Amino acid sequence: GFAIAGAQAGASDLRQRVPADPQQTRILPVTKSTLGEAPIWGAGAAVGASDGQFANPFIEAGSFAAGDNPTSWTALSVFEASGSVTPGSAFWVRNLTGLSQGAYVGGLSPAASPSQSDGVALFDSDFLDNAGSEGAFGTGTSPSPHRGELISPRIDLTGYTDQALAVRFYAYRRQFDIAQLAVAMSVDDGATWTDAVDYQQLIASLAQGFVEVNFPTVTAGVADLTKARIKFIFEGDYYFAIVDDVSVGIATPFDLALGVLDPSGNDFVEQGDVVHITGSRFFPASQLAADERHLGFGGTIRNKGAQSVLPEMNPALDLVIERDIEGTWTTVHTDSITVTEPIPAGGYVFVTGTLSSGAWALPGDYRATYTARFDGSDGEGGNDSLTHVFTLTPNDYASLVDVDAEADPVAPSSVFPAGGPFDSIELGSVFYFDAATDANLSITGLSFTYRLSVSFSPNLIGADQTLLARVYAVDASSGTLDSRELLEFRGACELQLTGLGTDVAPGTTATARCSPADATTFEPPLRLTTGHYFVSVTIGPGQPFSFADVPLFGASEQKNYRHNSLLGGPGQLTLPSVVLLTPAGNDESIFPGGFNTPSAISIGIDLAVDASALERVFDDGFETP
Repeated sequence: GFAIAGAQAGASDLRQRVPADPQQTRILPVTKSTLGEAPIWGAGAAVGASDGQFANPFIEAGSFAAGDNPTSWTALSVFEASGSVTPGSAFWVRNLTGLSQGAYVGGLSPAASPSQSDGVALFDSDFLDNAGSEGAFGTGTSPSPHRGELISPRIDLTGYTDQALAVRFYAYRRQFDIAQLAVAMSVDDGATWTDAVDYQQLIASLAQGFVEVNFPTVTAGVADLTKARIKFIFEGDYYFAIVDDVSVGIATPFDLALGVLDPSGNDFVEQGDVVHITGSRFFPASQLAADERHLGFGGTIRNKGAQSVLPEMNPALDLVIERDIEGTWTTVHTDSITVTEPIPAGGYVFVTGTLSSGAWALPGDYRATYTARFDGSDGEGGNDSLTHVFTLTPNDYASLVDVDAEADPVAPSSVFPAGGPFDSIELGSVFYFDAATDANLSITGLSFTYRLSVSFSPNLIGADQTLLARVYAVDASSGTLDSRELLEFRGACELQLTGLGTDVAPGTTATARCSPADATTFEPPLRLTTGHYFVSVTIGPGQPFSFADVPLFGASEQKNYRHNSLLGGPGQLTLPSVVLLTPAGNDESIFPGGFNTPSAISIGIDLAVDASALERVFDDGFETP
């Protein structure tokens, strides 16, 4: 499911639940435990192994008092139906398949935790709400939004007073509108609890792997540690959360990591991972700007350890850019950003800069690797680097998404606002071409990959539909795109979609193409001058429509451009996703942050330049072909 969002916050009532795409599931490497010693309790420990592996039944309850169920996990229902029903039946369950039973699970893979066959703990919000039937919202045993807690049996932590502890577990979830997915600890048998730590910030939706949540002060000054407890919390609306192989041990002192802080957060720092160089998957080599729009780099460095990394420990974010030269990744550029402030335990810093040189930027395939480092022992080496790929084309193509074997834009997922009906939905991306005038740059074709929902029906609009691809020049002087008055129409073409529901089966993707005519000459190609351009696709069939009546916008989350959206300023616009939405009978609204997800629209731009554009020099001495 997705939501329309502004640059800083989502609009939570604009939602649409959609089936999962199996290509979205990512299984992270099962790394060696980073707990300082062998676990004290749970999976891999001498005590509590079967409970940590969820090999034993749960006790369901509508209330919990300190001391309840000392030898069993307690599945506690807190509320359902947005809190109007308490306690309801919002229970975590012990599950032997490792997968949701909900209507929208699609082709997702089951949990791949080491002890999955013994059982996993599952909060199946999808199934609890709809009983496994698509569209049957609120008809299950526990209508969403709901809250359920899972409380461990007693854990004996004697001997660990004043020790920083951590809870480690295997996590797998799919996010729609999960307000809280967290873990807390108690040292008084569940009478009181620490602040809950939301672990969505530690692992992305549809990724699988171990996470470690630190509780550095939970045992401080506590003499009697014979009755500790762990609590897992799910609060929200769809889809599911799975936990397995839980253990407790001594926390790792330092552990720098790169990645998304909180995918459901309210700003792009929380939702992003690193700055993706060029801000695209494919970009023409002659059109690079020598500023943050294309040559910015940086990211969020987080400290998952129990102690702060101080400036005197020389923390930094390193970058290595490699080019694929005859099948070998060869380093062509290195850069680094020094961190001059502490990276607090459990906290983060966001750092950015501009590459010191662009002389490496020849046409070709590139790999950029970011690594967080400091002068010290890092707890888990597998989480401190991130890699992304990009291609500098010989001035013939631009796109934010990858291509498939037929060179069509990929669409492993789709986006669409909830609610409706709508009169029009326009979705696109802003591109900046830095030397379009000198290169006589022109757009010769546009390609768009769309997806039909599994519930698509041609009954209202028809099996043959026409979408409109548009190109606008953008006034970037304000540093945003929050008004149609900032758009100047430059050209368009029609995307003809045929055989919807038959030739293009529900639940599948297809690609349409067209050649935009210039608004001045009324003929292709569409000639560009240096500047920003909004390239979009509009669904507007001339009558009100909803989710199942029209194609969905093909999208990809393979590259996360949230941090790129934070760069630039007046005159340097960076907007990977912009939505213009017109509900039926209402005025148009514009959302410069696009859908509340890192998705980029699956559109490709075919380009042409004059031969004289094959060499150019940036004003600051950067050279590119």
